[in-house]
Amino acid sequence: MEIKQKNNLVDRSLVYGNENDFYDLGGSIIMKLTPQAAMSVCKSAAKRGVLIWRIEGGIKHLPSTEFPCGAFEARLDCIWDGPNPPMSMQEAAIVNRQAYDFIKEESLNHNAFIITATEVNKNYNRS
Repeated sequence: MEIKQKNNLVDRSLVYGNENDFYDLGGSIIMKLTPQAAMSVCKSAAKRGVLIWRIEGGIKHLPSTEFPCGAFEARLDCIWDGPNPPMSMQEAAIVNRQAYDFIKEESLNHNAFIITATEVNKNYNRS
């Protein structure tokens, strides 16, 4: 799987609810996802050759007169950093599960998540 660099297609005012949008639109680093979509990305990432590297959670507020599209409040108390690559596909699957668990726990207090992901080198072998 290639992490597509189509970030200009991502509407930054939206919170996306479909994991395929993350992959199809190149959502790494900039796309806000619902908790369910973010967990789905984490579950499918290893099968797609992707490592979840960082999760940033926050609160997407409803539209107001000041912020017609609604504001996104990034929360410093909701950041998860995985280990730095490179790593094997098996290690990436474990890390992606940890990212999933983090989102599941934090979704009680946060309604939007930004995922930073990178491709896994399928030929990497820790020796």
